[in-house]
Amino acid sequence: MRASRMPLLARVGSAVAVTALATAGVITATAASATTHKLPTQLSVNHKLIAKAHHLMDSVTGVLSSGKTKLAGETVSLQSRIPGKRFAVIGSATTGTGGSVTFAVAPTRKTQYELTFSGDATHLGSRSSVITLTVPRRLQTQLSIRNKLIALAHHHAEMITGVLKSNRTKLGGKTVILLSRIPGKRFAVASTGTTGTNGSVSFVVTPTKRTQYELIFKGDVMFRPSRSNVITLLKV
Repeated sequence: MRASRMPLLARVGSAVAVTALATAGVITATAASATTHKLPTQLSVNHKLIAKAHHLMDSVTGVLSSGKTKLAGETVSLQSRIPGKRFAVIGSATTGTGGSVTFAVAPTRKTQYELTFSGDATHLGSRSSVITLTVPRRLQTQLSIRNKLIALAHHHAEMITGVLKSNRTKLGGKTVILLSRIPGKRFAVASTGTTGTNGSVSFVVTPTKRTQYELIFKGDVMFRPSRSNVITLLKV
């Protein structure tokens, strides 16, 4: 009787073992399938200089997407490092409806920044490329000057026009000062004006003798000061 039971028990044990292995295989395959079906993501990064009340900062912006879909409501972290150090998280924010997230930074030395997304139940994690920022500096400006004779109601006058730019960007809403001087005197403020949306400002003058004129921009938190050339006008 014992001899006949042993093969039966062995066969039953083998069947249980096979079933267990098959079940484990199904579980493993299911888990692997769940991991495989997470959607890949992409995380971009960009930056631009911004002006605060009394200083400059950089705005670091990223957009989180999966294919053509922008991912909102996801947590994105900002990491930074200075030369010789490792990346460390310095902030986190939630993406908006367009998948975008923004951080304001003010590096005091050369610093690298990177955005990271850890992933969620349906999306894989991703990280942006690395950008390197230096201490924000005010932007250079250029101020032109020109004049033309104009006719007023009862006399002629000169119109002095200037255009304030920063490289190719015309600067509106900036205060420009008109300086003037006659021979033997120093430059003094003759008038002030505000640039229009096209960066231009104009002054009407009626010199009674040989007079020199110059435009100046004193600068602000974002832009460096500049001054135009000097022009000389004769009596109108």
